[in-house]
Amino acid sequence: MLIPVFDAGAELSRTLGGLSSDATPFDIVLVDDGSEPPVAVPSHVGVHPVTVLRHDRNRGVAHALNTGLAWILDRPYDAVARLDAGDTNEPGRLAEQSAFLEAHPDTGIVGAWTRHVDERMRPLYTTRYPADWNGIRRCFHYRSPFSHPACMIRCDALRAVGGYDPAYALAEDYDLFW
Repeated sequence: MLIPVFDAGAELSRTLGGLSSDATPFDIVLVDDGSEPPVAVPSHVGVHPVTVLRHDRNRGVAHALNTGLAWILDRPYDAVARLDAGDTNEPGRLAEQSAFLEAHPDTGIVGAWTRHVDERMRPLYTTRYPADWNGIRRCFHYRSPFSHPACMIRCDALRAVGGYDPAYALAEDYDLFW
C-alpha cells in the first residue's frame, strides 16, 4: 500500500486505523512529503509492517509517489495498491483486487468505484468508473477512468511506464494511466 502524506494529522490516523483490521497481507509504504512536524507512525498497523520514507521538504505528490515507487519496485512486490491520507478502503477491496489481477494476467491496473463522504463520514455520492476496455478508453477523453487512491497496479506495468511525471503536478495520475 503506497500512501503519500503531507501534514495529514487526523486524516492519516483514520486511514491507518481502517487498514489495521484488513486481513489481506500487505506492507504499508508511507512517504512523508516534508510534513512539519514529521509524521510519526507505529512500525506496524495491525499486522502490516510500515515503512516511512521522508522528504526533507515538500516536493509535491508526484515526487512523493516516485520516492515510494522506487523503494517498492526495488523489492519483490507484484502490485502496488494506492490510498491517500484521509481515505478508507471498503472491506475486502485489496483481496478482491489482488484476486482480479491474479485471474487476469494481461490486466495492468484495476480500480474501484469511490464513495464520497462529508466530514462526519455521511455518504454524499458515489463515483462510478467504467469497467470495460471500451468504456475506459472513451472515459479518457473527458476524465480519468480510475480513482487513483482506489487502484491496484502491477509493478511490471509501473516499471514499463517509468513512474509519475512531476510536470503534471495536478494530474500525475491521469498522465500515468494514459
